[in-house]
Amino acid sequence: MRVLSLKNYVLTLLAFTTATAAFATNPSSRYETRMVFDAQTSSVILFGGVTALDSGTRLAYRLNDTWEWTGSRWIQRFPAHIPAGRSAQAMVYDSNRSQIVMFGGRADKNDLNDTWVYTNKDWTELTPATSPSPRFLASAAYDPMRDRTVLFGGTQTSADGKTLTPVHDTWEFDGTTWKQIGGEGPSVAKPLLAYDAARNQVIMLGLDSKTATLMYAYDPAAGAWNQVTPSTLPPCVNEGQLTYQESNQTLVYTGGVCTNALGIDETFEWDGTNWNKITLLSEDNRVFGAAFAFDSQRQVTVLFGGSPVVGVPLSDTWLYGGGAWLPVSDLTRPGPRSLFTFTTDPVNNTIWMYGGTDDATTFSDFWRYDNGEWTELLPEGGPVGCISPTAAYDTDRSKLVVVCADAASTFEWD
Repeated sequence: MRVLSLKNYVLTLLAFTTATAAFATNPSSRYETRMVFDAQTSSVILFGGVTALDSGTRLAYRLNDTWEWTGSRWIQRFPAHIPAGRSAQAMVYDSNRSQIVMFGGRADKNDLNDTWVYTNKDWTELTPATSPSPRFLASAAYDPMRDRTVLFGGTQTSADGKTLTPVHDTWEFDGTTWKQIGGEGPSVAKPLLAYDAARNQVIMLGLDSKTATLMYAYDPAAGAWNQVTPSTLPPCVNEGQLTYQESNQTLVYTGGVCTNALGIDETFEWDGTNWNKITLLSEDNRVFGAAFAFDSQRQVTVLFGGSPVVGVPLSDTWLYGGGAWLPVSDLTRPGPRSLFTFTTDPVNNTIWMYGGTDDATTFSDFWRYDNGEWTELLPEGGPVGCISPTAAYDTDRSKLVVVCADAASTFEWD
């Protein structure tokens, strides 16, 4: 028979500490990432973000990976076409065309003004006749009643990278091209936009020159922003998180960094009249620059990553609903171990993993890894307590062969 080489044992030694080190089961630590709910797949889609400073190079790196939150786990997707790595881009879901629209952001060395759409699990770059200038930290919201993506503001980097300048223009995207609306808009930095479906309005929060909170509602007929002055506003919206939640028809805001360099652990909801501070039933995740989206399928708000004011970016997932923030543990993956088999099926692009050991346990679990996802299999009659197993994939017979050296026994999986 023709057998794939027994290199899996060497791979075992190289990956001695854990089977999952090379196969992430959730996005890595990052901030200024973005995510939106994709009704086409009934999941939340995350793209990009920026890492902490590398201790060796003293550089941060922009990411270009695509992830899908299914409501219980993260799955990495590997689209055929991939946008350049970026952070602080604008992302919305265009429900008329069943696609995610992404604009701009910051690459490692320059600002971007490209437009991409994500549909059918692939990214496609568009070539609009006109586009906003390159920028990051712009914000956008999709207005389904008018079938327009509304984008406002952002920050531009000078050619020498030393100066950051806020911009205050308004643009609309009709699915084909961008059109600038009006002239100079409100003097708002780091805007946060969301479509308030209950009141059919695009709402913006942002900072004035002294980092105080300002609020505006978009008037599309006039192409203008009207200031809203409720009795209460969130005290700090510097790189906080804002989204609309269908479950109670409110906008929800959390996070941010204030002038005293303290993170905000408060949550506010907008009911159309005022911002109401929520008495939380559990701890909030005090971060800025996190990804934030409402999961319409499961009627819960999802927060991923972000950074504390002091420390490194995070990689945890939180769910918000009913006045409570709950951390999520994604346990759908093999636990840490060594001396396991790790075998490739080149025909089906699948990796098989069996067994292994840690300080206290000899494992007999059997896992498949494909399309960015781990799945545990529960076959009958497989090896049990197999110490130092080896394995190979027989491509002639399409079978996985596992040999238990301690028991001199051989097993096949088809």
